[in-house]
Amino acid sequence: MLQEATKALNSAFNNSFIKKLSQYLHDCVREEVKSSTFRNLKGDKDNKWIFLKEQETLLTQGLDYLKLDGDNNNLRQLMIQSGPEAHDKYLIYGYMFLVGRSGKSRKGNEFLTPLLYVPCKLEQNGVNINCVLQDEILSLNTGALAALLKKGEDDDEVDLFLEAILDVVPDLPLTKEKMDIFLVTLKSLIPDIEISSDPSLDVDEDNVTKEEVPSKTLADEPITGENLDEIIEDEIQEQKQKAAVAEIKKLSVTYQSAIILTKRPSVTAGVLHELLQIASQPSGVFRETTLSVINDEYTQSIDKIFQPKDNDDEFYPVTPLALSDSQEQVIKNVENNKLIAVQGPPGTGKSQTIVNLVAHLIANGKTVLVASRMDKAVDVVADRLNDLGSPFLALRAGRLNYQRQLSYQLHELTSGKFSLNDDVDDIIFADVKDMKQHLDCMRETEAKCEKIIKYENEWRSLKDEINEQTAIVGKLHYIKRPLKKSEIDNINDVIKSLTENLEKSGIFASFSNMSSLRQLKKILDIKDFEVEPENLDRLKVELDFVTKKWQLRKIEADIQKIGNLHVMMEQIR
Repeated sequence: MLQEATKALNSAFNNSFIKKLSQYLHDCVREEVKSSTFRNLKGDKDNKWIFLKEQETLLTQGLDYLKLDGDNNNLRQLMIQSGPEAHDKYLIYGYMFLVGRSGKSRKGNEFLTPLLYVPCKLEQNGVNINCVLQDEILSLNTGALAALLKKGEDDDEVDLFLEAILDVVPDLPLTKEKMDIFLVTLKSLIPDIEISSDPSLDVDEDNVTKEEVPSKTLADEPITGENLDEIIEDEIQEQKQKAAVAEIKKLSVTYQSAIILTKRPSVTAGVLHELLQIASQPSGVFRETTLSVINDEYTQSIDKIFQPKDNDDEFYPVTPLALSDSQEQVIKNVENNKLIAVQGPPGTGKSQTIVNLVAHLIANGKTVLVASRMDKAVDVVADRLNDLGSPFLALRAGRLNYQRQLSYQLHELTSGKFSLNDDVDDIIFADVKDMKQHLDCMRETEAKCEKIIKYENEWRSLKDEINEQTAIVGKLHYIKRPLKKSEIDNINDVIKSLTENLEKSGIFASFSNMSSLRQLKKILDIKDFEVEPENLDRLKVELDFVTKKWQLRKIEADIQKIGNLHVMMEQIR
């Protein structure tokens, strides 16, 4: 067994799947951490920073490092506090600062955060201290911008704004042209922001020498049943204070650079460490981590990913909400693959697809975990699931306030206040066969509705043609009543025969014309018809007009045979 496990892991490492996946997850978490921990430097007393007085050259000139004064005690303190033993903190080099204060406040700036930043480190170099960048890519402070852009509950709109400005984040080294494009875009998204190059407006307030009071984290205090609510409430209030950005007014951007020491949230530091450890393992090393779980999922599903299983069996999704063809295909793909990706812009029904997918999996006896980096996305799915009428279909977890809510719900379930056996009769008397019959009926009704809609479109188009042709044709001379399909075909044959015999002479042509005329007069109930080119052309026009009217009646009859569209639409609902 151990040999087989080692062989599988060797294959995974050689193919670099695990390494790439682990590194990717690490980068995702790292970006999330970096963009959310310094929305407002003044919102957390553990943040330390030093503004650099010289004009910015590290980013604009593409230098390998920035030489700083080694006699600066504040700078030396930052270097010591960001040493190798400081696992929960890291340094960033920030450029262009968002500065603001509340409109009612008489205090100084209450809001201070870098707009652009790069991770960095401080190194002793003789009597100097060098600031060395740790990345070649300039990052945007998305956490602060998201809070400034958010006007309501529409997170999709904020995402679109962030995508727009992320597209113009300048590459290194910085140039005036790159920065102008970036700042114009920023100004268009936040019109009230003031972009100032006036040195008199620069912030001159370092924060290093203040006495550091260690902040209490969740790891410092054991959680018990007695202090759970108090700890959760303290954490919620702290998060609200850190994120309080929306009320900031008189916001401006200054052309300043600073070295900042900030901390990572304690809840993600372990994840970063674990993912880095996994990604750094050499080939053939077996560790009891999530590595084995990822590898099992990968090896079991790789054949199915690249070789989809042909399944001719009828597919019956159990979905409570409306389902499009593409959404149904997503659910069907889940049956054949353990890993699928679905992409779509805002408003295309991703949440509805997730709700339908979860309902389908639950109906097939499975338990589902729904996860997202945004609380609101999970809230939408959970609320829609619980609105289906089944109590506790979705239980919410995640942040501490959700954990408290989950604790209450579990207590209510175990105390017997709610019964999960409501409407159990419907469950007993409804089996898979009933569901298949119901779905077959629904599909048949939907097909009929689509057919009626198609017929109605054809009817409208044909009706418009008839209305236009009525004015052109005018009063009918030969065809004065509606004709049947057989009569239309017979008249077409007569016209064809008479036209062919116009230039012919002889007994056979005369006999054929007499027979055709007799048939034409009988169908049209007319006494006389002169076989002349103009009369035949006129008869063709009238026959084409009458044929369209017959097609119109035929469509109306077909629609009546199928049924009433409004009644069938109500049945589907």
